[in-house]
Amino acid sequence: MRVLISIPEMRVINALLTVIRKTDSFFLLLKSKDFSVIHELLRSLLESGIISEEKFNELNLKLADLVLIEGEKFEEKTREFARELEEIIGNFSMKSVIIRSLRSRDFSLVHEILENLLESGIISEEKFNELNLKLADLVLIEGEEFEEKAREFADEILRYIK
Repeated sequence: MRVLISIPEMRVINALLTVIRKTDSFFLLLKSKDFSVIHELLRSLLESGIISEEKFNELNLKLADLVLIEGEKFEEKTREFARELEEIIGNFSMKSVIIRSLRSRDFSLVHEILENLLESGIISEEKFNELNLKLADLVLIEGEEFEEKAREFADEILRYIK
């Protein structure tokens, strides 16, 4: 069973991701050598299905390597690790969720997002119907055209979420 988060919750998550990126939070946390917090984050990413067990183990090995490194090499490896964490979390953005749902032909999830936008008063019933027609059109499209239209559709939905 899927649990759909609300539009306000999506906005908070997007804002937090922006703050993390703009403040270089992962790098600063790693630089402080408080690796337990990062390990907790990795465990949460694994348990939520965002990363695989293989990726979890790979990241933990990299984290363990950071414990042993010092000086300029530590700074370099810490920056690389922080960028990798940001990329993993960034790839789990709402746009990614929408596009993955469209690619897997899980149109019901995208429809639920549209219903959430309507029920939250963010879009009108007219806009809801218009977006549902675009969603229905996507069902019939394949290949590169589908990829292009799916990205455009995701961008259009995100305009209402941000």
